[in-house]
Amino acid sequence: MADETVVKTEHLRILFDALCHSLDFGSGFLDTEEVNALRAIAGYLGVNPMVATPSEFVTQYTHDFEASDAPTRPGKCWASGPRYGQPETPEEFAARVAEVTARCRYCTRPADAAPHPQKETA
Repeated sequence: MADETVVKTEHLRILFDALCHSLDFGSGFLDTEEVNALRAIAGYLGVNPMVATPSEFVTQYTHDFEASDAPTRPGKCWASGPRYGQPETPEEFAARVAEVTARCRYCTRPADAAPHPQKETA
C-alpha cells in the first residue's frame, strides 16, 4: 500500500500566494509544464488561473477580459513640449483613465483582441 500524504488546502494556498506574488514570479524561471500546474492549482483553490500565469505565457491561454485598474489620481504630463512635467489637466487624466481601463489587466490588449473570447455576432 502506497504511503499517501495529504497537504492542507491552507498550506497549498500559502505556497501558491508566496510564489505568485514573489518578485521573481514571471522572471522567466517557469516553463509551460510548471505554469500549467500552477493554473491547475489555481482552479483547485478557486482563484482565476490568470493570476498564476506569468506575462510571457498569457497569449497561450484564452481568458476573459478584465479591465486594468484605473489610475487613482492625476500624474504629470510626460509628453514632450511646453507642458513637460506639468500636472495633468482633468481632461488629460480622464483620457488616460479611459485608455488604461480599455486594456486587459493580464495581457494589456483591448477587450476584442485575442486571446480574449470573441463575442458571437448574430
